Amino acid sequence: MNQPSTLSDGDFAHRAADELPIDRPRCSGFVLQKIDVPAALAVLDRFLEEDEAEQRETFEYLKRTLDETRAAHGERPLFPNE
Repeated sequence: MNQPSTLSDGDFAHRAADELPIDRPRCSGFVLQKIDVPAALAVLDRFLEEDEAEQRETFEYLKRTLDETRAAHGERPLFPNE
């Protein structure tokens, strides 16, 4: 039997995005999981206690590599000529 290579969003097609369950099946197969929000916020707060120069250097590296990856896939840069 011929089986589709993607999942159908079926029942989700006519609902607003904020009404959809986060862990619903998607055509891409990508699944988001619920997170422990207080724990995530605690991790982000700890980042503020780290070395400021290292944070700037890391952010510049992430911006550059993200834009390079997007360009390699024919997408627009998110941080053009900042």
